[in-house]
Amino acid sequence: MAVRARVLGLLQRHGWNATSFQSLEAGFRYWFDRDDACVAYVETQGAWVVAGAPICPAERLEAVAHQFALAARAAGKRCAFFAAESRLVAVAGLRALAPLARGGGGDGGHGRYGADGAAGGAL
Repeated sequence: MAVRARVLGLLQRHGWNATSFQSLEAGFRYWFDRDDACVAYVETQGAWVVAGAPICPAERLEAVAHQFALAARAAGKRCAFFAAESRLVAVAGLRALAPLARGGGGDGGHGRYGADGAAGGAL
């Protein structure tokens, strides 16, 4: 099966994020976990930037996000979930992923800004 057709099938079953179907646009790479999950991302010089949330069953969001962050780190890249909605943040515990995805550090490289952009918080 062609990669884009595989991604489309996953999107039709599990796409909920506002950016889900944008992941079919040109320029995205795809990382797959088993047969029921993928992550659409763009590779930059130092990071894998994800378009929204992993495309997978809701009960696998945390595991897939974590495994993707590990894969990024193994490739020598940081990981960023761009346009991640509250569902991913709540389920996947991005606070816990931040130090791993960004290569360590007490605040995960976020400085002192919260998810809402206000000073003094952390993701």
